[in-house]
Parts: sequence; C-alpha cells; structure tokens
Amino acid sequence: MSNHIVGIDISSSKVCGVVGKIDNDNRIQVLGITTSKCSGIRNGMVVDTNSISYAVTSVVKALENIVNMPVKEAYLSIPISLCELTKNRGAVSVSSPSKEIQISDLRNVLEAVKQVPMEKNTEVVAVEPEMFTVDEMSNIGNPVGMTGEELAVEAQVVTAPSAMLEGYKKALSRAGIGVNGIVVNSLGIYKDIIEEDEIDNGVALIDIGAEVIETSVYRNNRILNVFSVGLGGETITNDISICLKVPHEDAENLKIKCSNLIKDKTLQNYRVKINSITGNGSIDINYDTLVEIIGERVKELLNIVKKKLIEDGNYKDINSFVIVGGGVSLFRDITVVATEVFKKQTRVGSPSYVGAANPIYSTAVGIIREIVLRNKISNELSRGTEFSNLEVNKRDESKEKVTFSSKIKEFLAEFF
Repeated sequence: MSNHIVGIDISSSKVCGVVGKIDNDNRIQVLGITTSKCSGIRNGMVVDTNSISYAVTSVVKALENIVNMPVKEAYLSIPISLCELTKNRGAVSVSSPSKEIQISDLRNVLEAVKQVPMEKNTEVVAVEPEMFTVDEMSNIGNPVGMTGEELAVEAQVVTAPSAMLEGYKKALSRAGIGVNGIVVNSLGIYKDIIEEDEIDNGVALIDIGAEVIETSVYRNNRILNVFSVGLGGETITNDISICLKVPHEDAENLKIKCSNLIKDKTLQNYRVKINSITGNGSIDINYDTLVEIIGERVKELLNIVKKKLIEDGNYKDINSFVIVGGGVSLFRDITVVATEVFKKQTRVGSPSYVGAANPIYSTAVGIIREIVLRNKISNELSRGTEFSNLEVNKRDESKEKVTFSSKIKEFLAEFF
C-alpha cells in the first residue's frame, strides 16, 4: 500500500485495525481505525481461527473503504504477556580498518545479542537495547562514528512461542492478509503514549483487556518487569451478572451504561434501564448499586496489580502509572480510584492522533508508531549518503560520516 501502514490488533473481545502514514511534515497521520467483535482468543492463544478471520475481514474491508485501495498485508500486534524477556549481552569486533564503528558493525552486534538460550519452538520477535559499550567506555547511546576495537550491547531480547505466532498468522492468512512484521503490544504503546520524563523516572503501563491485565514497568529507558493477571473487564461483567441476577449480555450492557466508579449523591435515586437481550422486557437497576459493584471490583483488580509489583520489588521504582486498554480506562473516576490504590500519580494514556484519541485504540495505534520508528532511519540516513537497503555504500564508507538527530530507540528500531 505504498507509504501506508496497516496494523491489526487481535484481542479476546475484538479485532482492531488501523491505517496510517507519514504526512509531508513528517508527522504520523492516522487515516482510519475500526473494530469488529471477536471471540477467537483465549488467554492470548487462538482458539477459533474462523471467528478471527471473519473479524479481520470485516475490519480490512472498512479500512479499504477509508483509503480507497486494497489491503493485502498488515503488521500484527502480539501480547507481551505471552512473550519472554531475556537480558543478554552481545559483542563483535569493529570491522573497519580505521576502527570507526559503521552501520554494519551495529547490525552485527544486534544480531549477536539475539543469540540467547531459547526453549524449543520459540523465536525472537524484538530486541530492546539498553546500553552500548565501546572497549572500556560504557553507557553509550549511539556508537556509530566512534572508534574502538570492540562494540558490545546489553539488551532485552523478546521471544515468543512459534505456535502462538503461527496461530495469529493463519487467522490473518484465511482473511487474505499477509503479515509484514510483528509488534509486541506494550512496546508499541509505550513508545507512543508514555512521556520521556515518565520513562526516566519510572512508570508502569497497565493495559486492561477483557480477560487479561498486562503490566510492564519502565525506568531509565529499560524494561524492568512484565507480568499479566488473568482477570479483566470480563470479570466485572460476571460480577454484575451474578449480583444482579441478569444474563451475561445484559450485564455487559449495564457495565457500558455505567460511567462512574464512585457514588454521586446527585444520582442517588437514578435508575438505569436497558432492554434485555433475552427479549423479556426491560431491566431496571438502581445506579448506585451498579456503581458499587463495578467500583469495588476495579479497586480489587488494581490492588492485585499493586501487590504483584510490591512482591516483585518494582513498586519502589515506579513514580507514576498509565492506564490504557478496554472499557475500564473509560470510566470517569478511574484516575481517582487508581491514584487512591497506588498512592502515586496516575493518568489514562490515549493516542493523540485525530480520530484515534481513545485509550481502547492504544495498541493498534502503537503499531503505527513502532513501524514509523523502524522506518525513520531510512530518511535520516538518506540525507547525507547513498544507501542500498540501509547498508552503507562501500565506495563512500570511508569518506562519509553519518550523523543522527533521532534518539537511539528510533535509530535502532529499523534493525528489528
């Protein structure tokens, strides 16, 4: 699709598709985003390929109508909760006779760091560099252009089960969509939504889905921890269904109707009415009762996350929290409740792009951001030197010195 980028995010409750591009001012432009209900995922694994394929087909058709061109390939987001992070160090000898570090040396060391002990039937899906070392000099952000004998990198290597990846790819294939590449959901989100000062000071990203809450902790540009809790928005729906003795579908509609997590005296006598999905008339519920059920469960879910952070020893490293994901992030009082639970500053993270400024689109839009960062190096390099497939032209290698204005995360993203 020329310079267009298509991303597909498959969760336990929906498939979300997004299409974007870089405009003439080098800014990300989200052209369209759409969702379709899906029940083909359980605990991050594909359990119903047909359900996913149907939803993907629906999403792709909508995106095609938006951009008025066919969509045949997309970048796929996968859950970080099913991945494993391994800290590793890779090192290579600098190849140039002048011992000046070139792009090729950077490629070589990033390939070297991928060599980690892996269980059978797993593969590397991402590498998050933390620090480069040139000879005895450490804490280097961008080593290109420096002189030394050895180049080393410390990084988090992200691996995922091959069976899980194949399951997702098969579902897209049945919808006639090829997979251009893989984006790990939380890594795409944090590069798009988390502020630089938040990462420097320590931040926990809480992605609340229907069945799983994924939490990732970042500090000083490093991933400190990743874990998941097998609870989410569906847990709240079940509570409503059991407590109010209503069918599950009606409980979901009641949850959507509720916008508060804290009782409001002005709404004390307010009642919520919905038409029952069963066709047996309407359901009339006291709003305060609904708020109490949902509010207490949300507090419990957040407390479970907090307890895990304390047990893992990361709570002290966190200065603030950012909540994204499904319907829980849309509750009016979520930041008040979360701040009360965590005792630290909390905000809801949302993409800033026109038409996609909603926390439920965070993962899908994060795909666009990640791919743009991967491709940005092409533009940076082409300003000063001739390149072919991002490799330095050998005739100019000894004459040209490449300079970069982008941050090292943006620079390195192309190599993964």
